[in-house]
Amino acid sequence: MKQYKNKKAMALLMAAVLAGSTLYSGVADAASAIKLNKKTAKIAVGKSVTLKVRGTKKKVKWKSSKKSVATVNAKGKVTGKKAGKAVVTAKVKGKTLKCKVTVTKKQATKKNAKTAGKKNTTSDISLQKKVISIVNKNRKKKGLNALTMDEKLMKAAQDRAKELTKSFSHTRPNGTSCFTIFEKYKITPTASGENIAAGQRSAAAVMDSWMNSPGHKENIMNNRFKKIGVGLVIVPNDMYSYYWVQMFTE
Repeated sequence: MKQYKNKKAMALLMAAVLAGSTLYSGVADAASAIKLNKKTAKIAVGKSVTLKVRGTKKKVKWKSSKKSVATVNAKGKVTGKKAGKAVVTAKVKGKTLKCKVTVTKKQATKKNAKTAGKKNTTSDISLQKKVISIVNKNRKKKGLNALTMDEKLMKAAQDRAKELTKSFSHTRPNGTSCFTIFEKYKITPTASGENIAAGQRSAAAVMDSWMNSPGHKENIMNNRFKKIGVGLVIVPNDMYSYYWVQMFTE
């Protein structure tokens, strides 16, 4: 049985702890975090791109300034009709969000068809290790043991960082808890935690965000934890670009 406690407003920050069968989760939906996943979009005639409003689950009203150039349906799917420019607006909770859409002429090649839609992602192990270093500096100040970087946890955290680009949540894209990733790497802890964040472009920035959030700080400073893994996925031209994960076990 899962129990959820201490829900707090944290834009693009979430913390989860698993102890036995109890899950504690700090989740937020701050109004100030309501954004479109794209501010600009470029598509060819006949092609589509789906715009999404992040930060709210309220109904969104979509509209295109030039339906002859680009149309948009009730789910935010924008389709190019002819070469030109249009502005797609999304109205939700009193806010009007805009995406500038450029529609180009058809340029169909087999090579382009195969590569279209793929995300060019990278990682940076030096930044991941820097996060661990800052974690241990904070723990040392409080007389806590240093956490050991664990190879399996690093792989699990990296997998989770990739999943965050699809769904920023402690729930995985397949609908299961974030901690089910441990099964893949045969990790069987009795206590574990996860911190996630997006948008911070340095180890210092993401650690500052986590340390200033009670739920995340609690994971970082938990005396029960002995091991840590950090994942990072960088997505160029994405709204948040940097997706971070910390995973802890005893």
